[in-house]
Amino acid sequence: MATGTVIPPNRLRFGNVLVKGSWLRGAEAPFDPALGLTGGEDGDLLSRLVQRGARLVWCDEAIVREPVEPSRLSLHWLLRRALSGGQDFARHSIAGRYGTMSTAKRVLFFLRALAQAVAAAALALVVWPLGRHHAARWLTTLSANVGKLSVFWGWRYREYA
Repeated sequence: MATGTVIPPNRLRFGNVLVKGSWLRGAEAPFDPALGLTGGEDGDLLSRLVQRGARLVWCDEAIVREPVEPSRLSLHWLLRRALSGGQDFARHSIAGRYGTMSTAKRVLFFLRALAQAVAAAALALVVWPLGRHHAARWLTTLSANVGKLSVFWGWRYREYA
């Protein structure tokens, strides 16, 4: 995004955020202990701050360096991470963090995730013969949508258990 762009509430999935301390002072704890084993605390915090009126602004010139553990350089890790991210997005959506979620919108959300999962699975199969690296994009999309769908049947991936 261009520097100065206000980040939309449904795009708050990122790290390395600087937050003005006064936004963190208040009645509620910054991080929800219920998310300790599942992850998603940062997205939860950011979406609550936005609901309280905070503006999160992108800075494209910011230089961030973060070491990446070798264990995170595998398709297996990427699939689990996509699953977790899909669950977080669905949980925030259903909770109304991105706007009111009526019953009709919940049904549409579910059907869209189902259609996207089916399409991603088909595309992964089509490009697999070209190499696993080509299929990885569609496999992670599939995993994210399975994560969204799993929220509806009450399953929660415990990434840090």
